Amino acid sequence: GGTLQVSTDQTLNDLALTSGTVIIDAGVTLTINGAITRTSGVIQGTATSNLVITGASGTIAFDQTTPGTTNVLKNLTISGSGTTTLGNALNIKGGSTFGVVTVGNGSTLATGGNLTLKSDATGTASIGNSAGSISGDVTVERYISSSGRRWRFLSSPVQSKTIADWRSQFAITGPGTTTNSTIGDLNSNGWHQTYNNINYSTPATTTSVRRYVEANSTSSNLNAGWGDVTTTTPLTAGQGFRTFIRGPVADKVNQLGASGNSYTQAAVTLSLSGAINSGNISAPSLTYSGAGRGWNLLGNPYPCAFDWNAFHDAGRSGNSGTDYSNIDPTVYAYNSTSGTAGYVSYNALSNTSGGLTDGIIPSGSGFFVLATASSPTFVFKETYKTTSAPVSLHKTDISNVEFGIKYSKDTLQGDYMVVKMFDGATLNSELYDIKKLKNDDLNLSAYGEDTIQLTASCIPFITEETRIKLNVEATEIGTYKFEFTNLENFDPSVSVHLFDRFTNITTDVKANTLYNFEMGPGENQWGKNRFELILNKSNTGVENVINSIASTNLRVYPNPATDILNINLSNANFKNSNIVIYNVSGMEVSKSIMNGASAQLNIESLSNGVYFVKVSNENGFSKTVKFIK
Repeated sequence: GGTLQVSTDQTLNDLALTSGTVIIDAGVTLTINGAITRTSGVIQGTATSNLVITGASGTIAFDQTTPGTTNVLKNLTISGSGTTTLGNALNIKGGSTFGVVTVGNGSTLATGGNLTLKSDATGTASIGNSAGSISGDVTVERYISSSGRRWRFLSSPVQSKTIADWRSQFAITGPGTTTNSTIGDLNSNGWHQTYNNINYSTPATTTSVRRYVEANSTSSNLNAGWGDVTTTTPLTAGQGFRTFIRGPVADKVNQLGASGNSYTQAAVTLSLSGAINSGNISAPSLTYSGAGRGWNLLGNPYPCAFDWNAFHDAGRSGNSGTDYSNIDPTVYAYNSTSGTAGYVSYNALSNTSGGLTDGIIPSGSGFFVLATASSPTFVFKETYKTTSAPVSLHKTDISNVEFGIKYSKDTLQGDYMVVKMFDGATLNSELYDIKKLKNDDLNLSAYGEDTIQLTASCIPFITEETRIKLNVEATEIGTYKFEFTNLENFDPSVSVHLFDRFTNITTDVKANTLYNFEMGPGENQWGKNRFELILNKSNTGVENVINSIASTNLRVYPNPATDILNINLSNANFKNSNIVIYNVSGMEVSKSIMNGASAQLNIESLSNGVYFVKVSNENGFSKTVKFIK
């Protein structure tokens, strides 16, 4: 009946629980080297507590007094020999940096169906690279933000599930005859009925969850590869699916009713429970049907992020490596959470990001790979699991040999591309580049004489004037903008200008990183006829600029701050600096302009926590300082 409160990191040789309670305080690690003997006692943790079991083990049970609060750990680590059994529910969470379960060689974690990997807007818990075994079901969550009714690429991290398991969590529509007159009920094929289905007898022509069949695509129409599923289609390990998320299934009447198209998708947390996928997993149905095709939609099979960069780098020779053959070095995912929704990508050969940070594929995510020849192979391995949380997409702190362009109309439509100087590259398509996959609305790409469109264009290092042709597309006329990112860090000896052929205006985008333009129906207002980047070597004043930047200090005070944050630059000549505040997850929470060398920001609306303020300007100055609210 006693209580042992562990307030600092401690190591115990053995732990015996009869009817007592062990409390592991926030931020504390309790290590148990020996056996755990339990009659009826419980352990109580927090979202930042850690439990390490290194020796013989037994049954552990967590306090259920406040479910979801006291039955929580950040990290659970098990090593040595023996079996650790969960006596009741345990949630792995861990606040803004989500927790990890790791089971070492010779160890077994028997979940008893009591383990849940939590997911919310701040992150997703995972099972790390484990040489040991995990028996019993695990519930794996995947948080879907409320950014809009959009396609998501999903996969299953657990075994023996079907499309019907997703149907119980979000509405899935598809062909079928009406069986009754209630919106959201199931039609003859098991899909949720819509307003049109019931009132006008016009059922959907395709299912709102799609699989991809590479053999059905053509070199001129990759979308021909999309195909229907049934409610019994298995969520095979390593298989990706394109899913249209309207919101939680409980709200299907609003989602599928007369005003369904104007419905704002609410956030939904999906969950699948079952035995986890682990060990070596061969990608299913990987095919190649000829030049211009070869696209295969795979899915991360693990309840953990997957490191594409490490996977493709291992033993690479051309398009083959240790665990794959005839696979292009670029991976493509679909980002639905930001204003620039669309395909994001990463090239593991040139280490070029087209928006997919560090090439890390999240748990439960689908992704495209490109087979380059017949008989392609792809084997997922635990070795490439990673618990490193990447920063937000479209990051700006990239190297000084690359810059990005965000192309957008509003907060819902946009695209992103990268230009990178790379040794051995040309202006045409090659292995270093990232080929363009078309979005539904806005598309921006570069191309060379071969006319192959690129999301990331690797070019030679600039020694003379170099021109990069751009292709810009949209589905409607209106006002659009280019926002150039990372030019404050891009090689200061290289000038970058945007030539607008329609207006005959040339803009120095290092000095003016935002370019607004009107796009109408005329043939020279869109497509391949309008924009061109002009890069040139220019050493004028470079030495002075570098020295000025190096001697400039950024001061942020008070720190910690409560309501007002003061920002000061020691160089009074700097004008029009950009101020951006990020949270610890790398998410932008505030953006403003500093007209002179100092500014005051009102931060009353920010939640308490750790933040980073970044100040940059057209002179090439860029510095970041951490502060506490």
